[in-house]
Amino acid sequence: ITLGELGHIETLDPLFASSASEQRVIHLLYDGLTRLDAQGNIEPALAKRWEVNSDSTQFTFHLKTNIYFHDSEVFQSGNGRRFLAKDVLFAFQRMANMKVPDFTAKRFMDIRGFAAYHNEQTFVKNPDRRVLTSIEGIRVANDSTLTFYTTKPAGDFLRRLAHPSASIYAH
Repeated sequence: ITLGELGHIETLDPLFASSASEQRVIHLLYDGLTRLDAQGNIEPALAKRWEVNSDSTQFTFHLKTNIYFHDSEVFQSGNGRRFLAKDVLFAFQRMANMKVPDFTAKRFMDIRGFAAYHNEQTFVKNPDRRVLTSIEGIRVANDSTLTFYTTKPAGDFLRRLAHPSASIYAH
């Protein structure tokens, strides 16, 4: 593939993409739960549909069940596997990890427990001393359903999920 970009492409990792050029390439390689159409309207990507509660603090996503990752040796059998809700949780937990730039985490600090998880990952260097095993406000119900809970009304949450830094990849 050949792309005409002015800036250098330093990374293909969605959490490290800092330039517009990198983010455009990330957008071509990965999908998020939502995306923006040509007019800037929010539409489903990996999500089949979603429900939002009345005060925009709870977002339940029903995921497409016909999405598969490419064949790769990273999977046990070498064959790509089906996209699962736990992959979304993994991507967001990695986003809050101390090893990735803070600018990616800041976009989702309003997810309940995200800031606490991020702070523990950042400041408790010894993994054996960490007590948080997950982000409180992301709950996986089953392989194709998960819910995000925010600490305050988040009318722009679906739009933020369309950003390249919210791309989903295999656990």
